[in-house]
Amino acid sequence: MTWPGDALSKLSRLDPAAAAGISDLRRIVAFRNVLVHGYAVIDNELVWEVAARSAPDLAVDLARLQDDDAK
Repeated sequence: MTWPGDALSKLSRLDPAAAAGISDLRRIVAFRNVLVHGYAVIDNELVWEVAARSAPDLAVDLARLQDDDAK
């Protein structure tokens, strides 16, 4: 499984222009690093809050990139 943060990190290296269209890209990547590498004790409520609040915006950004790519 590829974490969204991992994929976005790769995107920022491969296509910086596309990556610029992702809101909060750096924060998403940083959050992924905390989750995967266990830099701190994971707060399940915080993870749920971030996912619930941020996932819709990320979905909009990704759909826009997909639409742009299809043109």
